[in-house]
Amino acid sequence: MTLSDYLKARQITQREFGSLFGVSQGTVGFWLKGEISAERAIQIEHGTAGNVRREDLRPDIAWDRATDSARSSAEAA
Repeated sequence: MTLSDYLKARQITQREFGSLFGVSQGTVGFWLKGEISAERAIQIEHGTAGNVRREDLRPDIAWDRATDSARSSAEAA
């Protein structure tokens, strides 16, 4: 589900959604245009109980490899 679809389905304004993450309505507007960090994409996925997936927010990232790389680094420590 896209972030836009999520907001419409839940009848949540950009301002209300932003307040859940401690950001302004304007920041949510940037997210809707695809301007979002990988870290924030993960937070949104968790904050929406998986309804908005990080892969949908940032399709340019190979999430399987990124997750595997982070896991390998943690296991090596």
